[in-house]
This record gives sequence, C-alpha cells and structure tokens, in this order.
Amino acid sequence: MGLGVLALLLVVSQLDVITAWWEFGSGGSVSGASSGTSLRSIEFDLENCILPTETLMSGGPPKDGIPSLTNPRRVAGIDSKEMKPDDRVIGVKFGGEAVAYPLRILNWHECVNDTVGQKAIAATYCPLCDSAFVFDRNVNGSTLEFGISGLLLNSNVLLYDRQPNIEHSSLWSQVAMKAVCGPAAEASTELSLLPCRVVRWDQWISENPETETLSFEIEGQRNYASNPYYSYFASDGLMFPVKNLFPPPDSPAANIPNKSLAIVLRVDDRTRIYPYETLGQSREEDGLIHDRLGDVDLTLAFDAENNTARLVKVGNDSDRVAVAHTFWFAWKSLQEDYDIFGH
Repeated sequence: MGLGVLALLLVVSQLDVITAWWEFGSGGSVSGASSGTSLRSIEFDLENCILPTETLMSGGPPKDGIPSLTNPRRVAGIDSKEMKPDDRVIGVKFGGEAVAYPLRILNWHECVNDTVGQKAIAATYCPLCDSAFVFDRNVNGSTLEFGISGLLLNSNVLLYDRQPNIEHSSLWSQVAMKAVCGPAAEASTELSLLPCRVVRWDQWISENPETETLSFEIEGQRNYASNPYYSYFASDGLMFPVKNLFPPPDSPAANIPNKSLAIVLRVDDRTRIYPYETLGQSREEDGLIHDRLGDVDLTLAFDAENNTARLVKVGNDSDRVAVAHTFWFAWKSLQEDYDIFGH
C-alpha cells in the first residue's frame, strides 16, 4: 500500500470518528448555542460570549476527547530514540532551559501544560490551522491549566481552563489569543503570547544541544508514528467551514492562499503577520528580511527549501517580541488589529 493511500485511509478513519461524535446539530454547529444557555451536552456555559455562538462548531470528539498533557515526562534530546531529523517541533527557551514539543505528539494532544525555566507555559498546536502558539499560563494572578474543549471557532481549537466547577470555566481561542465565552470573556481577558519557533528537530538540537524533548511514553498513547492530517495538508481545502469574522483590508494580501504559512510577531500592542509568500520576495542582498515594528528592529530568515521562517535578530528589547506561527486563513478570520508585511 502506498504512503499516500495509507495517509488517506488515516484521514478517512479520523473523519469516521468525527462523524460518530457529531451530535450538535446541522453541519456540526452547536445546537441551541444562540440561546446563550448552558448546554449539558457540551458542558460549557455559553453566556457572555464575545463572538456569535453560531460560529462555534463541534470538532468531533467531546470535551477532553483530545487529551491535553500536563507536566509530561521529558527526556534529554540526545537520548531520544524516537525523534527523526525532519520532525517538526515547537521549540521554546526560557530561563536558559530549552524544550522541544514534537508536532507528532501535539497532533494528538494539541496542548501541553508545562513549566520551562520556572515559567508556566501552554504549548498549543491546532493541526487544522497549523497554528503554534505558546502562552503564559499565569493569568491575573492564577496559574491556569488548559484542556481541549472539543469545540472549534473558525476551524481553530477552543481551549478551556480547568476549574473545580465546570460552570466557572471559560473558552479560549488559540489564534484570537483571548477568552471568547465564560467569566474570562466577560472580563475581556487576553492571553500573553510568548516566543517560540517551529523548526526541524535536527536544526533545533544542533542549535540547542542541551534541549529536552517530550518522552513518547505517554498515558493513553496514540500512534505517534502516523500523521492523520497528511492529506489535509496536501490539499487547499478546509475540513470545517470558516466565516471571515474579521476579513483583512482590501489589499493584494486578500488573495493569499488560505493555507499559506505565516509567522506572527508582536511588539507591545502592535502585531504584524508575515505570510511566507511575501517573505520569499522580500529578501535583501544578505539573504535576510529586515523590518521595524514599533521601535524595534527585526531581522527574519526564510528557508524556502524547508518552508520555515524565523526571527533571527532583534535590535533591542528582545523580551518584548512574541512569536507565533499559523495558516493565513485562521489569522485573518480571528484577528482584527494587525499589519500585513509587504502591504
């Protein structure tokens, strides 16, 4: 059996699972969500939502059907026998401690609640959006632990914060970087974005030989050797409907393909997105991309062969620069206030 056929079967199998869980009404939308009531079927209070509740959809599995990880076992990178050179990882480094979170694992868990360099973080990944965002879990004086709600907003994962009483939990959009339903949404609470990289494992460990990575010995272990999203990534189509809640300004950027990868940089309250198409056309004589966001000089590198982009140099105050990675469609549909590099 060819690898392409096998990958297609894996996706079909996953869609069968999604169909089995499809219990929230026509087209997968949350039945009755517009009433603003607390629905027992989804366990979350949909009052105080800041976006139309009809935009919420079931992703298939129920709450915690995709199990997030909390304080998982890590191993020294040089000792890991499972990691492959071309594995994509979310790489973070805080307080001199480097950790890599393999996307082969995050495909099945989507969120890791961890502590790196004494900083409580949530390393999050939504395969539907190829979106890698790392957040500070310290929010308004409390350290949150996030789970996977089973709900989507514009095809993007909705996290929830685990509270002793589920009615006190809030729903958080990864790409919108804020609470969208529940008490935290009523308080207009946002998440603090932290820097990260999405990079091949061989490059990450070469630059960070002391790095740790996740152990593949995880309770409730999945088949981490398989990629159920292989065919999804190979096509231009989306698995779930997306409403352009916040379409971009009328500009050539509106024609950027939905699944164009992009790197997001934030300095203080200013955010700029760099679609890879624009990066490939913007390299200067030194092969790098130079930009300025607010009062901070930025230098980016774009690797067309491996289709990766990264921030390589910050002129000053590097601690003020946060970094994320995502498909273009997810960003433009969930974010309002940003600049588009090159436009």
